Amino acid sequence: MLDILYDLHLLSIIPLILELTINRYLNPGGYIELAGTCLPVRTEDQTLPVDSALEKWSRLILEAGEKIGRPMNSAASYKLQLQDAGFVNVVEIKYKWPQNQWPKDPKSKELGTFNLFSIPSCLNS
Repeated sequence: MLDILYDLHLLSIIPLILELTINRYLNPGGYIELAGTCLPVRTEDQTLPVDSALEKWSRLILEAGEKIGRPMNSAASYKLQLQDAGFVNVVEIKYKWPQNQWPKDPKSKELGTFNLFSIPSCLNS
């Protein structure tokens, strides 16, 4: 049994993971930390054209998840899902996740650079 669990990009499998986590892997009083992205893709200044390839891809991923009963935007409800699973003192922190090297802020630029190079490997799956 573990005292802390961390997972990244669980996307649509949170309810199953929480059930397994609570019943099999996490000690009573243990901690869980989840990090994930939430679709649809958004821009800070609302300038993503509705007919862009990125918007279309994002919308199709959401539709596909809904059709198979696995919502691909479950990160939006992590806090509620954790509370429903019995976790207390749940803290939610939202971060912007740059997709490219355009940000002026050095830290955001660095994060965007890493993300820019990780996206293609994720798209293949």
